[in-house]
Amino acid sequence: MRLIEKRDGFSIIEGLLVIGVIGILVAMGGTLAAKFSIRKSVDRITGDISSSLQITKLKAARQGVEYRTLFASCAEDLDTTDPNCFVCPDYTDYSAGDGTLTIIRERGNSNNGTPDNGWCVEATTRDEMPSVITLDLATMDDDPYRYVFNPNGTLGGSSGTLKIKPTSAERGKRCGKVVISPFGRIRVIQGNWDETLGPSGDCRAIR
Repeated sequence: MRLIEKRDGFSIIEGLLVIGVIGILVAMGGTLAAKFSIRKSVDRITGDISSSLQITKLKAARQGVEYRTLFASCAEDLDTTDPNCFVCPDYTDYSAGDGTLTIIRERGNSNNGTPDNGWCVEATTRDEMPSVITLDLATMDDDPYRYVFNPNGTLGGSSGTLKIKPTSAERGKRCGKVVISPFGRIRVIQGNWDETLGPSGDCRAIR
């Protein structure tokens, strides 16, 4: 008599369960990857802003003239007539929803009170701004948005706070904050957004 061989394998139900588990893991992985990408973007932009301000402050002290950081792009092509002083004829301020953040560093021609036509463009940095985050410049001097540093390290204008925050105010989303005091101190905070702090929410530092 011929014996029937027993074969090991998966039933249809077991196969469907495995496929379901794999689908859940893939979905979770996609969500985590998206959160990591947003977190990386926020940290990168916060770091670039902080670095630009620190370099501007250091340049002012070393060169003995005013330096400023602008959160604006050059609306027209740079005037390169003078190879030692590129000039931006007009600026376009960053506004919420812009897909690109442009940071310009400029050198003045005075240690206090450089005229509008006395600024030379030294460097330009551009950052991509994902649609899920925005930069709040409400506390800054405008036209263009800027921070001016004197050679003694103090600010030549208003102090304030820059916030890199989620476009929708939900607790727990990644955020960044750069605080600039009147004496030129630059403090960086990285944390999670909490809509319960203040009238419109704030960035709570990670402890």
